[in-house]
Amino acid sequence: MIAIRRKGRTAFIELRRAPVNAIDEAFVDAIAVTLRELRQDQDPPSVICFESNLKVFAAGADLTFLHSLAESGQHETALETYLQKIQQLFAEIETADAITVARISGAAMGAGLELALACDLRVTCPSAKFALPEVGVGLLPAAGGTQRLTRLCGRGLAMRMICAGDVVKGSEAVASGLAQYCVDDAELPGFVEVLMERMAAKPPAALRLAKRCIHSQGTSADGYADERRAASDLLGQEDTRALIRAFVERGGRRAA
Repeated sequence: MIAIRRKGRTAFIELRRAPVNAIDEAFVDAIAVTLRELRQDQDPPSVICFESNLKVFAAGADLTFLHSLAESGQHETALETYLQKIQQLFAEIETADAITVARISGAAMGAGLELALACDLRVTCPSAKFALPEVGVGLLPAAGGTQRLTRLCGRGLAMRMICAGDVVKGSEAVASGLAQYCVDDAELPGFVEVLMERMAAKPPAALRLAKRCIHSQGTSADGYADERRAASDLLGQEDTRALIRAFVERGGRRAA
């Protein structure tokens, strides 16, 4: 269901649960184990990409799995337990030390889109499609979809996609805030690799603390104080001092 490819300080998690990367409990467990292995690696990656080897990124929850929960005698408890597990996984993606990227071609629907929304950056192509169709089958996107989509793109788009069932095309994704980059279909894999290598070339501690400060907005009592503490911590690290020293010795006068 999962394949990992490492390249320097980057890692690619390839989703390959044929035919459409439908998400069920076993798939959630497989992704969680993969993330744990990367986090515990002696040289953990600075940037992680979620991608698919199929025609879609991920088509959402496995309805056969949800049907089995609905028909069980304890469906409410079983569903809440499962949702807690998937919410925890997506929270781990969102708060990971590594920068996380979703490379989206084809369809990203339901829980598949919710996984992508948990990533720091989403890169797509014009032919991609984004949807949260759960209300149409009497459910709602409960793997963080109502929360992250609203926070990232606003209440209006959340109402359109969740309640009206609107599908957003990849060509519209950047303007709506669903994605940060949209490139031609054929260029997408190469663009993502270059983007990841560019980020991974930066000092890991600076990437980690910058991400932490960005994510603290709205949750921290004083984000400016968080910035000051993080910058002071970084300036105290020998790697940072060496980079600044090298820049000055090259005759650099430009501010950082």
